[in-house]
Amino acid sequence: MEHQEFISNWRAKRVEVDVDRAKALEIANARTVLPARYQQEYLWWTAAWLLTLPAALAAAVFLKWWVGLVVLLFLTPALFKATNRRAKRFMIDYALENGDFYSYAVDHEVIRVRQKP
Repeated sequence: MEHQEFISNWRAKRVEVDVDRAKALEIANARTVLPARYQQEYLWWTAAWLLTLPAALAAAVFLKWWVGLVVLLFLTPALFKATNRRAKRFMIDYALENGDFYSYAVDHEVIRVRQKP
């Protein structure tokens, strides 16, 4: 499927895009493929979930132990999953913006585009 066809089918919601999570995270961490705006947002999300670890410890020490436990058991995994979802979404967004990246992503099986049933 050509890039323009992909864009029109995406906008018309006639295609589904599967993103390989491992390859998407590899590209997001590479810092050479995606533009700076995607890199900065990915770094923000990564920093946010990593900072929940010391935040949980601080909450346990300075507030109540169970507040730290809640942060550790609920907030940390939620932000980790959000970071992974954003990395996948970056692949789709940038593939829509840039035809060269779309070709790269399809050729390297980062994304798979298929018609909706």
